[in-house]
Amino acid sequence: MKALYAICAAACLLAMPASAGERVLYGFTQNAEPNGPLVRDAQGNVYGTTRLGGAYGRGSVFRLDRDGALHVLHDFTGAGDGANPDTGLARDAQGNLYGTASVGGPLVDSRPFVGGTVFKVAADGTFGVLHRFGDGRDGDGSFPVSTPWRDAGGNLYGTTARGGDPACRFGCGTVFKIAADGSYSQVYRFRGIDGDGAGPFGGVIGDAAGNLYGTTMGGGVRDHGTVYRIAPDGQETVLAVFGKGPNRPAYGLAADASGNLYGVTINGKGSVFRVTPKGHKTILHEFKWFKEGLNPSATPIVDAQGNLYGTTSRLAHGRDAGNDCCGAVFAMAPDGTTTVLHRFQGGTDGATPIGGLVMDDTGVLYGATYRGGGTANGGTVFSLKTNGRR
Repeated sequence: MKALYAICAAACLLAMPASAGERVLYGFTQNAEPNGPLVRDAQGNVYGTTRLGGAYGRGSVFRLDRDGALHVLHDFTGAGDGANPDTGLARDAQGNLYGTASVGGPLVDSRPFVGGTVFKVAADGTFGVLHRFGDGRDGDGSFPVSTPWRDAGGNLYGTTARGGDPACRFGCGTVFKIAADGSYSQVYRFRGIDGDGAGPFGGVIGDAAGNLYGTTMGGGVRDHGTVYRIAPDGQETVLAVFGKGPNRPAYGLAADASGNLYGVTINGKGSVFRVTPKGHKTILHEFKWFKEGLNPSATPIVDAQGNLYGTTSRLAHGRDAGNDCCGAVFAMAPDGTTTVLHRFQGGTDGATPIGGLVMDDTGVLYGATYRGGGTANGGTVFSLKTNGRR
């Protein structure tokens, strides 16, 4: 999803102070571009992916220990294992990791935005491919760029941004399932017509009844995007559509205890929205460039008290539009009050946090930045205290 991101300039002005609560846990020593949400284990180790870097320059899966030591679990070659994991990982109770590589597979150095793989890294470090996508012309999906989601039964669900319905140019995308026994199936093909969505760049989440929920960047009304639900029998319902104003939900959804869904839009300056279980959509907040940044850059997370946490990929450091840089971490209270927790400076503290956040039991946030981190400008892994906001 690199085309969606506004890349920070190499030199960023330092007009705004950073927060005291941010700590860089690791700065990559090559152009790695970590850009997926992290996952944590019970010991406090974090796991993630880099879009580039690794032994072959095609990306990697890594573990960062609590002591700051980085361990590469897999280097992508761009061949049968895929390349450029533009996403985060799912982790099961046994310590196995699951993810997607956006391109590669059987299509080595072929047309862009096609192919891709679904992979597993076992707890002992063994790497395996669960499914390889082609160019989407055969009705299968192509170009998976979202974090997969696992249900309680061990089934893995995800989306492809392209492929699927051959009547849709380049394919409008799919939702797929890899069952616990390893079998692959297609759950839904988006059509992009008659109000249906197209381009599910965000992944899916599920509820206890077996329904799946997600977003599409296109389709709906005037191609401005949708929020959808897919029932266990494969029947899709469009819960909300976007029109004028904030639109194009580019990432996935978070859910609270009441079943309300939360996400972000990227058109214009960006916004945070809520969709109720009955499909009522509310724009909770529109970002203010010079105070909070713009272009929210990942799926938000929601805590037990209903506070939302997320990232923006750009933040103005002055009135000159050419000087906007680096992004921020924000918190939004249930009443909509939005607070900037940290403003990235573009140096050793990182820049452009497009991977999203994860929170530990003490309220500390963990994330990654796409740029910054020192002379290599290859990205960082960071932690951020939330000053008691849970």
